[in-house]
Amino acid sequence: MTTPGLSPNSSPVSDPTQFGRALDQLGITYIAARSPQAKGRVERLWGVLQDRLCSELCSELRLAQACDLDSANAVLAHFVTDYNRRFARRSRETATAWRPAPPDLDRICCFVHSRVVSNDNVVQWNGRRLQIPSQARRFSFAGAKVNLYHALDGRISLYYRETKLQHTLAPPG
Repeated sequence: MTTPGLSPNSSPVSDPTQFGRALDQLGITYIAARSPQAKGRVERLWGVLQDRLCSELCSELRLAQACDLDSANAVLAHFVTDYNRRFARRSRETATAWRPAPPDLDRICCFVHSRVVSNDNVVQWNGRRLQIPSQARRFSFAGAKVNLYHALDGRISLYYRETKLQHTLAPPG
């Protein structure tokens, strides 16, 4: 695994990108293709697929007289099966690389922003003011560093270390 904030063949950066942070939390190593030779193999594949899809698939669609979505999908399924029969190769490693999703996936696949709580227990972000009421373990979070998690569906969560904080939308001011 790479060091957080470092990408292969680069110098240290102060903060990784949101994507880099998520990959690091998932334990995924990002390997950039930094040369045309490294990119060539996948680009060649896309060129072949685009060429074959345009020529072979279009002629197969005409021959099959596919005039609706179901018949076109049947022709495509036949094309994929034939393509895999001719070009697919078995993997050298047979062990599966799949892992179960972590339980905190919603805290990984989101945007994370660090904020410092103001003296009136408010966190400001993106033109919003989020009021943190007194919590069970702590009366005030003034001056504390919290993480704001902005989920892809728009939900906002505030965390102080591993503790989720209750919050409300404060009036502008």
